[in-house]
Parts: sequence; structure tokens; C-alpha cells
Amino acid sequence: MRKYLGHKDFELIRSVEYIIPAEMYNKTPKWSRYPADPDTAFQQLKDRVIADFCDVNRLTDYMDNGGNAEKVLSEIEALSVRVKNNMEALMNAVIKLRNGAPPASLRD
Repeated sequence: MRKYLGHKDFELIRSVEYIIPAEMYNKTPKWSRYPADPDTAFQQLKDRVIADFCDVNRLTDYMDNGGNAEKVLSEIEALSVRVKNNMEALMNAVIKLRNGAPPASLRD
């Protein structure tokens, strides 16, 4: 799941201007959380993906520190499905916002 999220996170970074519009970015003080998106459905997608990152990190930290994977196996299985569903929904929403424009090149 970490690898999957890492790849998808990179793809989202290439469309950051749609996820965090410039006016929102410019109004937010440094080190502060961005305000909620006016599109509540889009904000809910972002919040679900953020929660998924937190849950993946919590479970992998647990296992990396000697935790018993069998104890959290059902949670991991459910999370893997949820992670993919939520990320794909967010990616599809971003594609719609881009309106067919290609994602930015990070080399520019």
C-alpha cells in the first residue's frame, strides 16, 4: 500500500494546482492547514485520502516495530480496498477538474 500511495501521491503532486488552487495556497499562512475546499464533495475525497495515508502509516509503523500482522490482517485487507477506491475517486475528480489538460511536468 505504501508503494501504491507513493506513486499516486506523485501523480497528484503533478496536479497540485487543482487540488490546492493558487488563491487558497496564497491565503494560507505558512505551516497552516489549508481551508476546506468550497466543493464539499471534493473536500470529502481529499479528507478520505488523507485519512487513508494516516491509517497506512499507523499500520505499517505497528508492523515495522514488531507488531503482529495477523492481529491487524482484516484491517489491512479492508484498508487496501478502501485506499484504492478513495484514491481512484480523487484521481478521477482531479482529471475532471483538469478538463483534459495533461498534468504538469515537474521538470519545468
